[in-house]
Amino acid sequence: MDFAIKFLSTNGHAVQIARKGVGLAHLDNVRKQLNLPQLPAELVRAHVSHMEKCPRVVITEAQARASGRFLDKSDVTVQVPKGALNAFCSLGTVADTNPDGKVTDTFTSQKLDESAVIEAWAAAGYPLEWKLAADL
Repeated sequence: MDFAIKFLSTNGHAVQIARKGVGLAHLDNVRKQLNLPQLPAELVRAHVSHMEKCPRVVITEAQARASGRFLDKSDVTVQVPKGALNAFCSLGTVADTNPDGKVTDTFTSQKLDESAVIEAWAAAGYPLEWKLAADL
């Protein structure tokens, strides 16, 4: 059985990060993340796609028990302000490779740190209406 929390916002998405352009710092960061200092710049996409979602985060039985919110259900909905989970997102680079292992393309995506979200939710007292500040 899975125990999960769905983070919803009544006026938008719990995570709402706009598409943005990138420059040399991004190129350097991609090369560092992939440990490929000579990666050709043309293999690094020049933007970071937007991310909009209301994530569902699976938690452990121990976390479910500690919250006191799962006694008669396996899913709980937590209301948050629009963009409130943006602070828990970071950029991650994904590399596409050919069968020989050579990088053929890279893209950068937003990744939600689910562990940090759950820790912060626990620290706030497991509220069903979580009033954390939005990071838009």
